[in-house]
Amino acid sequence: MKFINRQIELRELEECYSFSKKRLFSVVIYGMRRVGKTELIKEFSRNKESIYFFVYDNKTSNALLSEYEGELKRNKIIDPLVKLETWENFVDMLFEKCRGKIVIFDEFQNFREIYPALFSVFQRKFDDNKDIPILMLFSGSIIGMIKRTFEDMKAPFMEE
Repeated sequence: MKFINRQIELRELEECYSFSKKRLFSVVIYGMRRVGKTELIKEFSRNKESIYFFVYDNKTSNALLSEYEGELKRNKIIDPLVKLETWENFVDMLFEKCRGKIVIFDEFQNFREIYPALFSVFQRKFDDNKDIPILMLFSGSIIGMIKRTFEDMKAPFMEE
């Protein structure tokens, strides 16, 4: 997909990125399929320290965790000998090793089927690490599931 004229959205993401230099900041991007969410994220994160995770809906929890571990190793964020046994280990590692980076989860709502407890793990980490400079981008295309994930009164990532 070709990236066309999303200057307003890019400016808003740049502002969020600026905020994330001082403390944890999260952004949710959602909309219908094929409207350019992933291209917007790619364009925004180009030439910035970032790591991208796609949440496949057809992978097992263990297979996806292993893939993400490999991605952290390929990006030299964790040592090749490190083994991430649980999703909690993975999230801990993000907060420990990704300071100053953009951490991107595309199709994040798929965790509802793969590992639903991850939302609570993130919520606890967000609560405990508000002063860590990271920009977390969560993107999804199944609008109803994204809205339920992020707008539900008991859902993670939302401050009152």
